[in-house]
Amino acid sequence: MTRARITQIMKLLNLAPDIQEEILFLPRTVKGRDPTCLPRRASKA
Repeated sequence: MTRARITQIMKLLNLAPDIQEEILFLPRTVKGRDPTCLPRRASKA
């Protein structure tokens, strides 16, 4: 595993818990790259 991949994974910990959960339960990729369609969230800023 590369340093860049570890950094990407660690940055996921900075996401809100509900977004982490959505990512965790995304369907598995069968072949190649699957498009990701997460619901758009309103900005809380």
